[in-house]
Amino acid sequence: MSIFDCAAPMRDGYEQSRKRIGLVDETAPDLLETAAQCAASDLLGFAAQLAGLAEDLKALDGKAIVPRQW
Repeated sequence: MSIFDCAAPMRDGYEQSRKRIGLVDETAPDLLETAAQCAASDLLGFAAQLAGLAEDLKALDGKAIVPRQW
């Protein structure tokens, strides 16, 4: 038995009290799930930007680079 096992009944009672007075919304989405969805969306956006960059580099591949004359 650890010290955390002793605190479990207090923690459960605290959560029940919060739910009873409306401080906890049980219908709220899970924060980890929301964070994972945001991260996945950001990664998809980044992948799309990389794909666009790859297309731009392919288009520039055959063109000569000419330095400017000042």
